[in-house]
Amino acid sequence: MSAGPSAEEFQMVIDPKAPLMERWDMVEPYWGFARRTGYSRAHDISVTELYGIDGIHRSTISRLNDEFLKTLNGGQYQRVPKENCRIRVGILDSNLDCDQKYFRSTVHADAFIYPRTRNDLLRASKEAGVPVSSFDDWFEVCTKAMEGAFVRGPCA
Repeated sequence: MSAGPSAEEFQMVIDPKAPLMERWDMVEPYWGFARRTGYSRAHDISVTELYGIDGIHRSTISRLNDEFLKTLNGGQYQRVPKENCRIRVGILDSNLDCDQKYFRSTVHADAFIYPRTRNDLLRASKEAGVPVSSFDDWFEVCTKAMEGAFVRGPCA
């Protein structure tokens, strides 16, 4: 996006129903500007390491797409993070349901560290069932919230 495609072009590029080479034709001029950035280099390196394809180019895009689509059979989390990268578990910055074999969800404590409004305090107080009139009360609210997160588990 930062290299310059319009919003309309971008929507076409991400449309999986649009023909691949038409989408590549829209990306290619911008890819030339972006390909030496850290993000794009990471893609080129990944393509080589994961699929044995020498980078992202017009001559490789069809084969790369075919190889990528083959990974969507459900084995990509096992192959890439676990086997290729030797990552034991990925941390999701959310409280969404997730497959505990591969992920753990974070608990955001920002509202406890830095409550922004009185309503933040009242909401947390109500959820914990502890009226807040002192720092010790607030500490109890925070403790109950964290304990609740542990009870719900790593992907709740």
